[in-house]
Amino acid sequence: MCVLEKPDNHENKSDSCGTHRIAVTHLIADKSFPRAARLLDAEGYSRVFKRNKRLTNRFWIVLAHRQGTAECRLGLAIAKKRAKRAVDRNKIKRIARESFREQRVVLSGIDAVVMNKDAAAKASTIELRQSIDMLWAELSVENRATENSSSNSSTTNG
Repeated sequence: MCVLEKPDNHENKSDSCGTHRIAVTHLIADKSFPRAARLLDAEGYSRVFKRNKRLTNRFWIVLAHRQGTAECRLGLAIAKKRAKRAVDRNKIKRIARESFREQRVVLSGIDAVVMNKDAAAKASTIELRQSIDMLWAELSVENRATENSSSNSSTTNG
């Protein structure tokens, strides 16, 4: 069985199975989670907490705030009160980050803070992932509708 491996340089190489290996860095470049995609300071979090669109389901609370830039950013507020064990909090954070990385393109211009509910600590990885993906989908639909209405009003005014 052949496995994709990261080659020493970024060229295509042939392995012992005769298949081509490609640089892993090229496969995940568009789904990275750079520092610019994170809410890092209290000011960013407080802006989202003060003025937000709130989306919830059984496991998650997502607070979203439209900002002026094209970049979207994620903040995590995973409560120790709701997930006592560190392993559970880390799983919750990992799932939220992975999901956000894959949805970044459709969430442009949004700062989001993700919080966990009590049920998240006991939920399976699949349940958590599906539920947060549904919230991102709902948010992206609202984001597109907002962008379309603002672009339509600017074209009719200008």
